[in-house]
Amino acid sequence: MVHTSEAHETLSMLFKRDGVPPKIFADNSKEQSLGNFAKKCREADYRLVNTEPHSLWMMAAEGCIKELKHGSSCKILKTGSPKRLWDHCIERDALIRLHTALDIYAIQG
Repeated sequence: MVHTSEAHETLSMLFKRDGVPPKIFADNSKEQSLGNFAKKCREADYRLVNTEPHSLWMMAAEGCIKELKHGSSCKILKTGSPKRLWDHCIERDALIRLHTALDIYAIQG
């Protein structure tokens, strides 16, 4: 996907590869709320749920995504891996973070 206006094409690939999810959470962006993306959602008959603007959960997710991108890019640069493998590296790091206890007191991990 080169432009955000092509988000509906990525959605089609998701439907073909993994099937239609019961619902998708979007962040009220115009690309996801209007146009071809919303049309494709209606055609597939699934719910598009918009998040609350400036939600605390959304802010926490943004920080985690930033750390994930930073860690993955550091590993790619350090190992000299080709840039086309960045998505696999991010997915790998996300799985590691998912199964690793963090030192955040609130989650008691």
